[in-house]
Amino acid sequence: LDALQASFEEVTRQVNATSDDFFYQQKNNKWSVAENLEHLIQSNRPFASVLKKNKTLLLVFGISFKSSNDYETIKANYLQKNKSGRNSTP
Repeated sequence: LDALQASFEEVTRQVNATSDDFFYQQKNNKWSVAENLEHLIQSNRPFASVLKKNKTLLLVFGISFKSSNDYETIKANYLQKNKSGRNSTP
């Protein structure tokens, strides 16, 4: 829960530091930062609600004891997998 709270505080800090123009701006007919954030909130709300009501689901999904990767690590792993997938043969 501490990591979740820290993540929430970091997102809040980043959003507060972003200008309104940038936050709501769409580029190339793509979602704005605000629309992406709203999508993440809406898509996670049902899951959070279920976990609040039924803690036994934690037993199904499990609890991770390893730390999460940061964005750059996730991006690098994704790009590496994507690159190796294109060059490999089935």
